[in-house]
Amino acid sequence: MSLVNQLRGFPTSSVSDIYGLDTKLELTTFEIQWENNEEDAVSTEATAENKSTFKDVVESIEALARQKAKKDAAI
Repeated sequence: MSLVNQLRGFPTSSVSDIYGLDTKLELTTFEIQWENNEEDAVSTEATAENKSTFKDVVESIEALARQKAKKDAAI
């Protein structure tokens, strides 16, 4: 949940890759719904801090996915 909360209020853009990672991220919980290419964008400018945090979140999700895949492969 802390990964999701880090992105609360972050800018989005439906026309460009403002985070520069060529990655689509869509997170939905009972408390927040966020995606980095929303139609109703808050802003189209991402700060260096936004980009760094977004990259950290993406890397964390990728690491969790790799870890889960390794566990499933062992079964």
